[in-house]
Formats: sequence, structure tokens, C-alpha cells
Amino acid sequence: MASPVSEMWTHTTVLVENDWCEKGTGFFVSRDLDDSRRKYFVATNKHVIANEPNLRREASEVHLHVNVRQDGRIVGKRVTLPLRNDNDGVRLWREHPEPDVDVFVFEVTKLINECQGLEYKAVSYENFANSTTIQKQQILPGDEVVVVGYPKGIRQGETNYPVFRQGMLATRIDEELHEVITVYGGHLEHVHTPRGFLIDGAIIKGSSGSPVVLKPVLWVGSDEIADYLEHADPYLLGIIVQTRDAPRETIAGHTESFAGLALALDADTIRETVELFF
Repeated sequence: MASPVSEMWTHTTVLVENDWCEKGTGFFVSRDLDDSRRKYFVATNKHVIANEPNLRREASEVHLHVNVRQDGRIVGKRVTLPLRNDNDGVRLWREHPEPDVDVFVFEVTKLINECQGLEYKAVSYENFANSTTIQKQQILPGDEVVVVGYPKGIRQGETNYPVFRQGMLATRIDEELHEVITVYGGHLEHVHTPRGFLIDGAIIKGSSGSPVVLKPVLWVGSDEIADYLEHADPYLLGIIVQTRDAPRETIAGHTESFAGLALALDADTIRETVELFF
């Protein structure tokens, strides 16, 4: 039985490249309209486009590394998308209004409709885990998750297929985080992240913008006729925004090693950003 995570997210996740050739991860999101049509977007992080707000506002285009079917085989293709309409200059992107919510969304409906042979799938709101889903499904620390993206820009063969990594929820999704971090000059700073949760999955740089997906558990059930197998739904839990590094002492001094933790923001932050288009 094929993994529902692989079937969905192999074609949903894309490599995002900004104006300065810096790379991160994004994924396709669909939003239904009233008249049975859909608009399509890519969700990623603000810092994947540019760290500074002024630079994000000035960015003219973004590059997506997608997959297309050509002559019966799937190959990677780099496409360039404008971040503003050519005719009126209206911007085709939105960023979450809260400065600490590192979510950026840009519209790709034209790409979906016009790119011949594009291999894609898009996650819709019904796949987003909200507070009701989290309580009903009892999604708790220790539950396994899958992170899909492009760490270090790794791709496979001639395609732009992403890399799948496994981890687990390290904290609750629906409770704010309180941390003490070391800032410039060695000073300690108390910070809290209202919308964030941690995962333990040895996440490395380049995974920014990656979707965090609940790993489906294979349930074995039975009815009056025969046994059957089914997967729990692979809900989108959130989006990776930051790795967590830890200092490691060596003979030569201190170097950075990965602590294995990553900060993610909940799926509602993505929905809220998409809704700014409407």
C-alpha cells in the first residue's frame, strides 16, 4: 500500500529560489471560490523571499523548481514567476501581518493553468489541522511527523522531487512556547512564540518553508465480512520556520551542531495569510 504522504506531498512540495539565488521550500495550497473555481498559491517563509521587509517589497520575481511530464517521463523545470501583475503592478503575494509569524504566500493560479505537463497536487483547507482536529485526533507530543523539503537543495535525478524526513512532535501545537535564548553579546533574552511548536527531526538548513505532516498510522480494523486496513489522515500540522542549533565543545573550541529541533508555525497561520487575498 503506497504511503499517502508520499502520494500527496511528492507533487505538492516545490523548491523556491529568490532573487538572490537563495533557496528554500514551499508547497502548493488551493483555495475554493464560490463558483466552483479555485485559486492556487505557494506557501513558504518570509525569510525565504528575503530577510528584510524592504527587500521583500522590492522583490520582482521568484523561481520555482517544479516537475513536468515530457515524452512520458518526469523531469525538473525551473520557472520564473512575477510577484506583481505586469499590467497594473498589483502584488501577487501576501505576508502574515504579525511580524513574528514567518509566513509568505504568493499566487500561482496562472502557472497551474498554463504550464503544460505540470505534475502537481495542492493541499486544501480540509487537510489543515486546526484546534478542533488536534483535540479530536488527540495529536500530542510523541506523535510521528514527516517533513518534506529540500535540505541543502538536494534533489533526485533529473527531477525536482523533495526529500522526506521523519521526526516527532516535541511540544503541543496549541500552546505557546516560552524560551530563553542567547542573543548578540551573550545576553539572555526571554521570548515566547504564541503560534509555534517544536518538532524533533534533525532538521537542517534549507528546510525552511517545509510542510510538517502528521504521519499516518496504519489502523487494522474488522467488520462482519473481513479485516481491512486504512490510514489515518496525513493532516498538515504547520510549516517549518527555523532550525534550532546547539553549541558543541571540541578540542579546537566551540562549533555549532544541530540539536535536532525545529520551530514550526501552526497550519492556521497559512490559512490566515491566504485569506488576505480575499
